[in-house]
Amino acid sequence: GDWLQLVRENVSWISLREDAKHKQVNFEQFAELTGLPTPRAFLEAKALQGDNSDNIKGVGGIGDGGAKELLHEWGSVAAMVRGINDG
Repeated sequence: GDWLQLVRENVSWISLREDAKHKQVNFEQFAELTGLPTPRAFLEAKALQGDNSDNIKGVGGIGDGGAKELLHEWGSVAAMVRGINDG
């Protein structure tokens, strides 16, 4: 999971766990497999929704679906904050 944020055009993520849903994720298939447009969006989704295993509280009321929806709509947390501030 957390390692997916490191995927780039020249960096793939490979899981050695036997129970892994995906054994390898590369940049080209990232959006299809994660439901998020970029590895950066993956990181920002974790911050928005929180992650109990990493002791990240997240934003109240935003779960996996909400985080993905917001990031697809706005592109990034920074763009979302700018949009809110600009009214």
